[in-house]
Amino acid sequence: MKNKNNRIYRIISFISILLISISMVSSIGIWKNRSFFFDGYIYSNYLNSSVREYCSEVYRFITGDMSDKEKESFQVENQGAYYYIIDDNTKEIFTNLPEYTNYIEFSSQPNIISFEYNDNQKLFLKNVEEFKLSIVESDYIVDIDPEHRNFSGFVFIDKNNEFASGILRYTIEIGFKQQKILYLEIKIAVISLLVGVTLYLISYKKMIRTLNEVMNVIPIDVRLGAPILALILLVFLFRTYLYTIGLFSQLLSRIILYVIFVILIFIMLTGSILLIIKVDEYKRDNMKFNQEWENRLTQNIPSWIIGLILQLIWYFFTLSFFAPGRSTIYDYISMIRTKWVIVVVHNLIILIFFILIRQIIINKRIYAREVISITQEIANGDLEQSIPIVGNDGYAKIAHNINEIKENYIHALEEQKKSERLKYELVTNISHDLKTPITSIINYIELVKKKGVSNEIEKYILNADMNAKRLNILIEDLFELSRIESGNIQLDISKVDIVLMIKQIGYEYTERMKEAKLELVVETTSKQILWSCDSLKMWRVFDNIIINAVKYSLPNTRIYVAITENIKERQLTVSIKNISSYRMEFETDELFLRFKRADSSRSSEGSGLGLAIAKSIIEFHHGSINIETEGDMFKVIIQLNDISL
Repeated sequence: MKNKNNRIYRIISFISILLISISMVSSIGIWKNRSFFFDGYIYSNYLNSSVREYCSEVYRFITGDMSDKEKESFQVENQGAYYYIIDDNTKEIFTNLPEYTNYIEFSSQPNIISFEYNDNQKLFLKNVEEFKLSIVESDYIVDIDPEHRNFSGFVFIDKNNEFASGILRYTIEIGFKQQKILYLEIKIAVISLLVGVTLYLISYKKMIRTLNEVMNVIPIDVRLGAPILALILLVFLFRTYLYTIGLFSQLLSRIILYVIFVILIFIMLTGSILLIIKVDEYKRDNMKFNQEWENRLTQNIPSWIIGLILQLIWYFFTLSFFAPGRSTIYDYISMIRTKWVIVVVHNLIILIFFILIRQIIINKRIYAREVISITQEIANGDLEQSIPIVGNDGYAKIAHNINEIKENYIHALEEQKKSERLKYELVTNISHDLKTPITSIINYIELVKKKGVSNEIEKYILNADMNAKRLNILIEDLFELSRIESGNIQLDISKVDIVLMIKQIGYEYTERMKEAKLELVVETTSKQILWSCDSLKMWRVFDNIIINAVKYSLPNTRIYVAITENIKERQLTVSIKNISSYRMEFETDELFLRFKRADSSRSSEGSGLGLAIAKSIIEFHHGSINIETEGDMFKVIIQLNDISL
């Protein structure tokens, strides 16, 4: 039942659009032949050419150029047509008006139309009184041909008279037939417009849905191309249609073109409505247009065939649009038949022009893709690549700028490497110079401690020993960090049991955790997790983080270590969290800076380089380390990616 209703609404929708199309085409004929609505136009302007021929026949009649038989036929065929002619030289009057009839009074009758007599010039309506005055002034007619008798006067047409035959009757009959067609088109236009708009408004909401269903069946290139092609054909045939509208003799051609115009406007309106319906759908789903385009009807047709067809359509469309005068399709058919060489040459020139333009566009696209491709390689770290500079357009300027940026970056990178190398050498030299005396100081302190000294001196010695050892650790950490940051290290990758490593580190700090009343809790997805890494350096990472947790945790709390292995993603995640013994008033990223401590008072032991070293080691393992805080909870999260051996 639902499908049946949809079918009915679909039919109503198409009928409404068809009726609106009929009204639009009818309106063209109404506008073109609007003058036929008035009878006076038919008897005046529309009779001009026929009256001219009648004047020529009158001239032959009154000058005796007709045979008796022709005169008899002339008088019979032209009943209802009268003349009042004066010979300009002899002032002799020739007329077929009823006897004792004044021509001025005769012309003033409502059923009489007056024409100025003229057998060799363009006719026009002339007021009889003006003509009478012109005769008195005797300068109205100029004798052009001395051998030609000059006549002046009037021709009168009786609208109420039924002409027996001849050109006048034929012309008037044609005029009134055109008028009947005009009345018919007005009726068709009004009725079809009213019914079409009414049906459209009634079925509008249902029409949108049903037309959308139709749209999904029609290939996208047909939906886009049909309205455009219909518009082109309308423009191409428009002058021809106007030409047939003006001539009753072209009635059959006019009917054929009328039907063609209705079909074309129907296609254009339907296609436009369907396209408007689809625009919102394409906006909501950008991929839908691409999917439909991949399934287009013309996807298997060679592009050169489509291009040739479009070129021919464009050629004749342009020719029709810019052609001078009233060129019609008949003129173009005649031109193709008689001047086909010119048409072929024109299209060859256009084809060559478009091929050159197309090749330029293709070359630009290839160059643009090359610029994008090499730019991507440079962005990925391949600094040996350079973009070739072709031409002087926008892409060439972009290529030049990217090459400049790359060269400046390489130069800055070399300067940075040089600076890092000098910094490493400086730290190495300073560390070496400091380590020797610090070692000697520590050794001397050990010797002094073995000898008996007073309690007060012993207190100073222990303090000096502690600070000397802290300074020694600081120098070693600074040296280690400089080596890592300069890249002057090699990773010794092997399979390491991460769970066992963390438990061993925790075991080493058992006594300190007991003193601080802390408990280390290790949570893991497996009892054994083997991971590829440098065991010594990874030990250093976890040792630095766990000792920080022990130093800064609130007493009577737990330190949680969670170890999670994601086999599918080949990732290892280790999170270490504890409750801080003080209020954390710092940015978490600052803790990875050198000499930065969580304890702002700096009363705790340590060099302040532990997290910086840990971060550098983790990054060497292509991993990441992050810090999160929530209230007093402090959490370090380490993510490691699997490194193939």
